[in-house]
Amino acid sequence: MKINGGLGIIDVFAQQKALYYRWLDPILFERPDAPAISPYIRVHLHNHMNTPILDMGLLFPAARSTALVGAPASTSTMIFRTMDAIPRTFLPVDRNPIECLLLPIPAIIASASRGKKLSPSLKTVTVGEIFELQGNGFFLTPIPGDRLPRHLKHVTHRFHFAVTRDHLLLQPFFRACLDRTSLSLYSQDDRPHIQALLNFASFRKGLHIQHNDENFAHPKGRTRSFRQMVLAASARVLPRPSSIAASSWNAFWALFLNYTQRNVLYRLVHRKIPTRSRLSQFNDAIDPHCAICLTVVESTAHFFFYCEVKQHFWDRLIQEYLWPGTSVALIQQSIQTLKFDRIPVRLDSPTTFEPLVILTVALAEVWKAHWRFIFDQVPVTTDTLFASFQRALRKQQAEDDLASSNG
Repeated sequence: MKINGGLGIIDVFAQQKALYYRWLDPILFERPDAPAISPYIRVHLHNHMNTPILDMGLLFPAARSTALVGAPASTSTMIFRTMDAIPRTFLPVDRNPIECLLLPIPAIIASASRGKKLSPSLKTVTVGEIFELQGNGFFLTPIPGDRLPRHLKHVTHRFHFAVTRDHLLLQPFFRACLDRTSLSLYSQDDRPHIQALLNFASFRKGLHIQHNDENFAHPKGRTRSFRQMVLAASARVLPRPSSIAASSWNAFWALFLNYTQRNVLYRLVHRKIPTRSRLSQFNDAIDPHCAICLTVVESTAHFFFYCEVKQHFWDRLIQEYLWPGTSVALIQQSIQTLKFDRIPVRLDSPTTFEPLVILTVALAEVWKAHWRFIFDQVPVTTDTLFASFQRALRKQQAEDDLASSNG
């Protein structure tokens, strides 16, 4: 930005998507100023989907034609890339089992270990072919094996087994659909609530652009508003390194750390983490979504803390090492400022290390586990991540004890 001494050059890829958003907006929302070409664009997009439901193809890449994967840039591919750039959060509270029945199986998978990929036979199967809706309780249950078609029996059994063993992790919004509720499809009182979430309204609510958003109300402002939204979604919220006190830096440099441990925290403080959202800004062919959970745009916070497997790891670390009530957000703030006075260690903690050491070692183990998954296809689970953290902490303790005895 010019105000910070920059050249004021517009991000090329963000601007490219912002320009295509002019064609996408009247497809997403009914606008009185929609151009005459919009119906033709709808038909064109339909031709590149595996579903007759336009909203499903827009919201879920798995519902699109596989021919689009690796395809050259075209009107359809650019509109889909623009759609995928819109930040979204599909909350479990907005569940709708009826619409989940229409989704392709890959759309409900949040993460899969590389050794346990989804069977190719299930990639074109819909949820409704292996799950069924229970009217009383308004939830989904697996279809019994004796009622499944012969060609689906074996692969469906393997799918449910993989889910049970956490080899396949389901999307939170779909897991919520497996829980019984107080709603009933046969109740006249419950039907208005159920109908309000139809037509993919429950998923549309998760988009960061809504029909009544004033910034997108007028055609002339949509391109700029979309570009600002995309840039804001990938913006770094970490404070400048200059905000860290010299005493905090001195404490950090005085620690007996290995190269990886010191490097990861230093890169995090200086906002130099190669997340997929950052890399996609330089190479449009890179998918900005997390390679582990597949659906969330990989920001720095998501990379280290909020990917589901990693978030469970931090919850467990807090439970066993830090004072009860410590939050992941507080850990983030402390790391970014190198001030750990608000994070006391548990009295019964299995280590004598201060929070700075514990969290530095934890960050390094998250970093290593992430790249082992990327380059060596080693699955990331909470148990393996926590076990590697404990080993690293024990090794750190042994090295410190050895240095003290030699001193």
